[in-house]
Amino acid sequence: MKLLRLSLRNVFRNKRRTVITTAVIGIGVSMLLLSLAYVGYIKWGYGESIIHSTTGHFQIFNKEFHRKGERKILEFGIKDWKEICGKLKSFDEVEVCLPRVSFMGLASTGEKSVAVIVNAIQPQKEVELGGGFINSKPLEALSKERYSIALGKALAKSLGVKKGDYVTLFTTTSEGALNAMDFKVASVFPAFSEELEKRLARINLEDAFELLGTKKVRNIAVGLYNTEDLPVIMRKLPSVLPPSVSAKVWKEIAKDYLKVMNFFFGFIGFLTLVIMIIVWFSAMNTVMMSVFERTSEFAAIKAMGGKNSLLMRMLTFEGIWLGIIGATAGFVLELIFSWLINHTSIMLPPPPNSTHGYLLRVKNSPDIFIWVGIATVLIVALSSFLPSIRILRLKIAEGLRK
Repeated sequence: MKLLRLSLRNVFRNKRRTVITTAVIGIGVSMLLLSLAYVGYIKWGYGESIIHSTTGHFQIFNKEFHRKGERKILEFGIKDWKEICGKLKSFDEVEVCLPRVSFMGLASTGEKSVAVIVNAIQPQKEVELGGGFINSKPLEALSKERYSIALGKALAKSLGVKKGDYVTLFTTTSEGALNAMDFKVASVFPAFSEELEKRLARINLEDAFELLGTKKVRNIAVGLYNTEDLPVIMRKLPSVLPPSVSAKVWKEIAKDYLKVMNFFFGFIGFLTLVIMIIVWFSAMNTVMMSVFERTSEFAAIKAMGGKNSLLMRMLTFEGIWLGIIGATAGFVLELIFSWLINHTSIMLPPPPNSTHGYLLRVKNSPDIFIWVGIATVLIVALSSFLPSIRILRLKIAEGLRK
C-alpha cells in the first residue's frame, strides 16, 4: 500500500507532464469507446431493422424449398400454416406469426408493363412486427380494402401511376396457368434499396390466394417480443413443428448482415491497434522522462539497499496510475460525447444502394468500458518496461554524480 501511495505521489511530481499524458490517453480512449459504441449501435440497429422490417426473428420453410428449385409457384409451399401459427402463438415469447407469399409477376397499366416482385402479406400483422422500425402508413392503407396494391416509389414512377389508379397484375397460378387481376393503388412507399424500390409491390395475402389459385404460403415469419429470447424459442420449436418444415434464424436469411458487421469489426480492430500504439508511446515517454530526471534519486535508493525489483515495481505502479487516470478521463469524455450525439439530430448520408439516410446514434455497453479500461491500464503499465531497463544498468556512483 505504501508503494502504491508513493507511486501516485510520483505521478503528480510533474503535474504538467502528467496532465498532457493523461489527456492524450483520455482522448484516445474516448475516441475508441465512441467508435465501439457506434459499431454497437449499428450492430443492434441494423439487426433489429432487418428483423422488424424483413425477416422476423426466424422463418419456417418447407424442407424441400432450399434443397430443390421450384418448377411451379409454391410447389414447396406450406399448406398447414394456420395450424403451425396456432401452435407458435401458444409460446409466451412469440408476438406475431406472419404467413407470406412472394412471386414474380408483371404489372401493367395497358400502356407500360414492368416486371415486379410481389410480396403477399397480412398488413396489420406486418405493422405489429415492424413497430417503430418501419413506416406503417403504406401498410395500413393496403389493409383497408381488398384488391389493393402498394408500389415502390420508383416502380410507381416507372408505371406512371399514383394513389387511386389501377394496375393489372399478371402471373402464373400454382398449376402453371396464366392469371391476371386488377388492383387499385392504395399507397406508394420508399424501400431501403434503390433496386428493390424499382421492382417491389405488396398485396393482401387473401388476394394472392385468389390470384395464384392456392392456399399455400411460401414461408412463415415469426416475431418475438425480445430478440434475447431467440435461443430459448429455437430449443422449443422441434416439439411443435411438423417434420416437413424447418426453421432458419434471421442471420441465416440476411447473409449481408454478417458481411457488414465483419467490415466494421475489421475497421475497429485496426483503429484499436493505432490508438493503443499512441497510448503506449505517450505513456512510455512520460515514464522515460521521469527516469532521466530521477536518476540520482534511484541511485540513492540503490545505495541504501533498495533492490532493482523495488524500483521496477514502483515505475510499474506509476504506469498503472497513469492508465487508471487516463482511462477514467476517457470514460467521462465518452459519456459526455455520447450524450451529446444521442440528443442531437445529426443525419448521416444514405449508405450505398439506399434511398434515405439515418440518424447518428451510439449505444454504450458496460463490456466495452471494462475491456478498454483493462487494456489501457495494461498497456500503460507495460510501457514502463523499457524505461525500467535503465535502472537495471544504473551504476550507483555514476547516478549520484548527476
